[in-house]
Amino acid sequence: MKKSVSPFESNNRSVSFAILVFGITVLIAVFFGISVYLKEQNIRALEEQTTTFTAQTDSLLSQSLREIERSQRVVSEVSQKRLLWSEILRDLFATLPQGIGITSLNADGNGRLSASLVADDFQKVSRTVELLSVSQRFKDTFIPSLSAGASVDQTSLKVNFPLVIEIGKQNQNANNSNQNAS
Repeated sequence: MKKSVSPFESNNRSVSFAILVFGITVLIAVFFGISVYLKEQNIRALEEQTTTFTAQTDSLLSQSLREIERSQRVVSEVSQKRLLWSEILRDLFATLPQGIGITSLNADGNGRLSASLVADDFQKVSRTVELLSVSQRFKDTFIPSLSAGASVDQTSLKVNFPLVIEIGKQNQNANNSNQNAS
């Protein structure tokens, strides 16, 4: 025999089912809401970290650029102060007139070159000082003393003279720039 279901019981089941569906829907909505909230919190935290990292990166980049600029200035200053003695000697030998001999050379680290030279007449001594004084490389050339004597075979005059030459650093850098441009 069939059991008959009263409309009241049928309504209870429908209501119970509706309440169950509503409860599940509310639970899903709460879970979804919590999930969205947590994701938003993670996004905010990541945005804050990104902002912090960006600021730190900018600061480090700025420091690195300042360090690079400082290093470039130091290298530039060192290269401007550097004397290339091989070029200086080449220029000295090219500037000296014929008949001038070099018996010794001494250089200090401050751009001063001292040389002991020998010539067979006083005009060559004068010409040497003149040529060195007008050169682009050398400046403040002077002779602190001068001595003359006969050669060993007594047939010619030998003039011995020390020469002090200030090396022009700025002129040297101009020469280096011109050579690098070539």
